[in-house]
Amino acid sequence: MTTRTADEIGRTTIGPREIPPMSLTASTRAPSVTRVELDSGLTVVAVRKPRSPLVEVRLRIPFAGTTPKHAARAEMLASTMLLGTDVRDREQVDADLALVGGHLDASVDPQRLMITGSVLSTGLPVLLEVLSDCLTGAAYRRTAVRV
Repeated sequence: MTTRTADEIGRTTIGPREIPPMSLTASTRAPSVTRVELDSGLTVVAVRKPRSPLVEVRLRIPFAGTTPKHAARAEMLASTMLLGTDVRDREQVDADLALVGGHLDASVDPQRLMITGSVLSTGLPVLLEVLSDCLTGAAYRRTAVRV
């Protein structure tokens, strides 16, 4: 089997392939974007693409620090904050999200704590409820965080 180069793939026996237009058409409309700053200072950006059945959530929290202790605490927080809440243990968090086709992840880098998730659009209320529980009532149970 021989492999073709990109130049060979872009050509036919009668010449170069036509490049499709890059303009938006009725079937490729740009998504609508809404940006609102809440009284709390939280900025919410919502992007709506009506043909997609998936909702993505991204929460970025400034979390910069320069000490080794800060970095260790940030990593510990990101690793444990989704392991259960006051009303849900780790298994219940996972089960509630799985029932609606969703997931949540937490990560940290030198500038921010980031919580991301996705869910089928019909499951957004459940994802937001679980996220709210994890942000306001994380429970650090010994069995979940024991080293």
